[in-house]
Amino acid sequence: MKTQDTNQQDLDKFHFLSEWTDVHKGKPGFVLGNGWSLKYYDLDRMQQDGPIIGCNRAFEQYTMDYIVWQDSSVADACSRFKGIMFVPFRKRTKAKVPLDRTYFFKPHQNEQMGDGIFWGSSGVMALQIAARMGFDPIIMVGCDCCLIKEGSSRHSNVVRERHLRHPRVTKGIHKVGNKETLPVFKSFARQFHKVYKKLKDRYNIFVLGDHSILDIPHIEIKEYWTDKHPGNRKKHARDKKQ
Repeated sequence: MKTQDTNQQDLDKFHFLSEWTDVHKGKPGFVLGNGWSLKYYDLDRMQQDGPIIGCNRAFEQYTMDYIVWQDSSVADACSRFKGIMFVPFRKRTKAKVPLDRTYFFKPHQNEQMGDGIFWGSSGVMALQIAARMGFDPIIMVGCDCCLIKEGSSRHSNVVRERHLRHPRVTKGIHKVGNKETLPVFKSFARQFHKVYKKLKDRYNIFVLGDHSILDIPHIEIKEYWTDKHPGNRKKHARDKKQ
């Protein structure tokens, strides 16, 4: 009995995802990956329409309300985030976070176990957490799962280009439609699609822009475009000619 009491006292120190169930029910929300297409959209304008859930260290470049991370290698950096964090309940993450603004969840490969959150990339888990919080519609931004060409260069990630640093990785580049991707991104895309199929009958979920390879309905919202958006660049070129 003493051991059980001690364990319960330990658990009382932590907050959990269940406290956020349907907190934003019926309101629009945005889920951010770290894909290169983030540069095409103005997140400050988005934030006027709904909260933003980001992944890992993207908050260092963009303003957001919530972040999801899982890798202990980013724990020190992510612990500096001033908003609410959602983090898997694991020994190596519990020791590194500010408990007053961290909410834990228990993901599992079998989504019937744990907190019903399917284990995947941080973006995949952020999508599920957005649904748990009740957001509808859910608009995914920067969840490209592919490479984007700017001039003669390929880009994958607005935070870091680790996917393109190793020659053995770039050998795996292949086409999906008219876009290029890598095996790791294709795996992420499969995870997103699995979660989308589970959620699509209860939530309206969209991918912003046509930059992604995700098999999820795409929409475009011009009000969010930055000057770097390909559509804006074409317009500027036409205006300049005139």
